[in-house]
Amino acid sequence: MRLRIVPVFVALLAGCNGVFGDPKADEHLVTVHVLSPVGGTFTVTSCNANGACAFPSNGNGSPSTFPGTGSFQEVMRSGSFGSLDTTLQQIRGSYTGPSLVVGFGTRFYSKGGSSDGLGAKSGSLQSLSGPDPLASPCQLKYGASEPGGSTYRVQYRLTDVITSVCRQP
Repeated sequence: MRLRIVPVFVALLAGCNGVFGDPKADEHLVTVHVLSPVGGTFTVTSCNANGACAFPSNGNGSPSTFPGTGSFQEVMRSGSFGSLDTTLQQIRGSYTGPSLVVGFGTRFYSKGGSSDGLGAKSGSLQSLSGPDPLASPCQLKYGASEPGGSTYRVQYRLTDVITSVCRQP
């Protein structure tokens, strides 16, 4: 039994890019922004190819439900801590409302503003599920949700090639 736990634990550590430890002030962060109209709601979860997932929690171990504000909200951020995971990444969740836009950016941990470091690779975004997806190089817009809500899934890759990094939406 011990041999099975160790590889899973190592896979989770390797997959939790940016979860353990505190980033340095000048650490480059990958940011996820969501735009939901006023009256809409959404959840967001980030997963990597190893199956390790992270989400903004509401304190009870389940994803938080965010209210739509009509403008982009930074809802997730992660750092690389010296290693870049270039495997496929996913952002997924559920939403209600007339639309939802998932966008990517990059910034420094404490300085704010855009950085020239790592980030989502422009043009790598692909919708795996969700109603009426409309893609641009660094954003995916989904159409109106079903009356009871809809789900979405976005796949992308990370890069440290400065000319290919998505900037703030």
